[in-house]
Amino acid sequence: MDGRLPLFGFTLQKGEIEVFELTATTKGTVEWVIALALVVGGESQSIEVTNHGQPFRTTGFVSPHGYRVEAGTDHWVECTGTPPTCGTTSVPPVELRYS
Repeated sequence: MDGRLPLFGFTLQKGEIEVFELTATTKGTVEWVIALALVVGGESQSIEVTNHGQPFRTTGFVSPHGYRVEAGTDHWVECTGTPPTCGTTSVPPVELRYS
């Protein structure tokens, strides 16, 4: 890694699955990937998680509505309120950009 301390660590047995739900917020527009440092069978490995080969993009804006992809799904849903409550009906993704 690049000198940063790991946030956490744990062990999975062969065949076990771990699911992470990530939330990203920003005041601008950022692109990001997830870098995983693993030890598999005693060998160090690095895996980069991307959005179909491209960085994930997060754009911050003020709105009473938000959108997210819930864990275990492959579609966007609309979220409203504080704390946010998310619907179950798919909504088309939109590409938001600051000018």
